[in-house]
Amino acid sequence: MKIAATVSALAVALASACGDSGDSDLNVGKRDAAQDAETVEQGDAAVDAAQPDAAEPATPPSLSAGGDCPALVGSGVEHNSDVTGSETWTAAAGPHRVTATLSVKGTLTVEACARVILSKGVSMYIGSSSDAGRLITKGEFSEASATSAEQRRPVVFTSAAADQYWGMLFVNGLGHADFRYTVLQRGGDSGAISTSRGGALVVRGPNDGSLRRMVAAQQLLVLDSGGFGVTLESGAGFEESAAASLLVQGTGKLPKPAGYGADIDPVYPVFVEPPGLGSLPEGLYRSSSDGVASENDKILVVPRLTLTGDEQFHDRGVPYLIKNSNFSMRPAVSATLTIDPGVTLRFHHDPSSGNRIGMTLGDGASIDPRPVLLSVVGTAQQPIVFTSDSAIPAAGDWSGLYLDMSPSAGNRLSHARVLYAGADSLTSSYGCGPGDNDAAILITDWRPDDAFITNVEIANSAAGGIMSGWRSDSDGPELKSGNTFSAIANGCAVSRWQNATGLACPGRTDVAPLCL
Repeated sequence: MKIAATVSALAVALASACGDSGDSDLNVGKRDAAQDAETVEQGDAAVDAAQPDAAEPATPPSLSAGGDCPALVGSGVEHNSDVTGSETWTAAAGPHRVTATLSVKGTLTVEACARVILSKGVSMYIGSSSDAGRLITKGEFSEASATSAEQRRPVVFTSAAADQYWGMLFVNGLGHADFRYTVLQRGGDSGAISTSRGGALVVRGPNDGSLRRMVAAQQLLVLDSGGFGVTLESGAGFEESAAASLLVQGTGKLPKPAGYGADIDPVYPVFVEPPGLGSLPEGLYRSSSDGVASENDKILVVPRLTLTGDEQFHDRGVPYLIKNSNFSMRPAVSATLTIDPGVTLRFHHDPSSGNRIGMTLGDGASIDPRPVLLSVVGTAQQPIVFTSDSAIPAAGDWSGLYLDMSPSAGNRLSHARVLYAGADSLTSSYGCGPGDNDAAILITDWRPDDAFITNVEIANSAAGGIMSGWRSDSDGPELKSGNTFSAIANGCAVSRWQNATGLACPGRTDVAPLCL
């Protein structure tokens, strides 16, 4: 099913099952790829960077329009104890009122049209380190045909009142959740963050740098969360599926809790501790309840673990904001970093801490080198952008791309823009350029066989452009031709490599480093 149809269907589904009087109409914003650009000023030059659009929202469906699920009758059933066996919550027995935090240690199945009402601050824990708990929701959606009308029969998790928020669905350890045509409304109560970063849906992975796919999401809608909409911690991820789709709309509805500290603000649609970025489904990621694009429409990435396997940044219509520490890949053997056309990576700059983060890929210092293959391939129409997240960006807001070890062949970095980098990399004595090796792109401990950097613009670097940090008596590769450089503070667009024989830099003097 197309994503646009999914978004519309999920919103109308909410009208079918959530007609509380406290709700108002919901605008579901459409993304227009042609408008996913903003202008980043670079002196007199303008550089387009992929950004959320400012498109007008789609015609808002009414939350009070009714739907295909029967009206709720009776007071329903109360749940306040753990699910230890196989249990099914039916629509006919509902609503299902969860009045105390409980754990699902067995298998809980929730049927189409069932409504689950959670009390303020109450959470449901799915699985643990010793229990393979499983949550299965079986909402149904079918498009109209020549012989039948459209059918919208969602599963809905919601709060007891329009001004209250429940805690979270927390999938942990051996747990697994399988969502089909499901709405999570008004979760993310700040009281739940003592055990996690918070959010309506929180998934915690193995915490060892590897990825564990713990959630299937086929038409999952997260609405009006008190904090993040979805939180993927410690290497948790979604299952791969052509039918996977996720819509997050409305986040950060409750005041920021003290437990987050000053560095994390739970206003973004999604929080990810990689790995797991590449598992995020297609859909819509909006922080506002009306679906209109805003500055907070970002996927917050907080690298806490060193990645040991592959990772991907797919185009999900909003930028990735990398915050708090370097994005680091140091694989057990080898790995691949893939970034799709149109993706923007924004690096947080905190002037008060002096921390200049960036990306470190590969490990050339090990006894057994552990390379990361680059597949960073944009297009002329959809370049990949690496830039600062500052409101007023400046040269040196982030460190740059540190390619510490890659295979000698097969890398591609093309149709990309690297802006406002060049902060202190703590690297020196590589190559024949300036003694301090700070640059927008640093290559150390390996020699590329070919000019794998093509059609790349490097601008507003606080130091150099490309630092060639290998040792070889062979010529090249030549990384300057075909790329553009502007506002390079130290004047060295591309530094020359050292000769392997004698570690020589022919013709270099302290006054005149060798730059191409």
